[in-house]
Amino acid sequence: MGLFRKKNSSSNKTPSLPVTIGDIARKFLKSDADLVKIAGPEDGGSVCGDWVGAVVSVSGTHETWPALIEAVEDGVFHPGCRHRLEAFVPERDEAEAQFCTTLARAARNRRKGINPNTQSNVEALFSQDPSPEQMDFEKLYAAARQAESVGAVETALSKCEAALNVLHQHNLYGDQQESVEHALEARIRTVLSKRTSL
Repeated sequence: MGLFRKKNSSSNKTPSLPVTIGDIARKFLKSDADLVKIAGPEDGGSVCGDWVGAVVSVSGTHETWPALIEAVEDGVFHPGCRHRLEAFVPERDEAEAQFCTTLARAARNRRKGINPNTQSNVEALFSQDPSPEQMDFEKLYAAARQAESVGAVETALSKCEAALNVLHQHNLYGDQQESVEHALEARIRTVLSKRTSL
């Protein structure tokens, strides 16, 4: 008589070691992909949510993009984290990636208490206490990204349009306003491409 096993019984499973961020980093470095994008759910108000859409350098040697270790030290990829790394495609999402990375670094600097006067002009701009209009814009932008991540394309598009309207009504980001608008327009194009593919 043969042994019968329950199909999904825990006794049938072999123990596995948890995947570490080092394992993931090695995978990308072996494939010569130094620049990766942090992807996953928009966890409102958490460190992980701040880094979604940001691009990081796995090796930490890129001049433009922050090192992966900066995001990890800031609290991304904590136990139980639902975020992941994806290959970065500059041709497709560079404008938004720059914007998201700037926001992530500025949020990290606020948490660390780094003086905005010691940062680059762009990071300092986002590290200051945001005005009510900036908060409105950032909430709309985050809501658009959240809606897009769950496939609510029409909601994402309406939130993007509302955010763009806020930008057109107020000069929220000084010299960086144009790059913020460019990032938002790139997001709108991405959402529209998803809308037409449905």
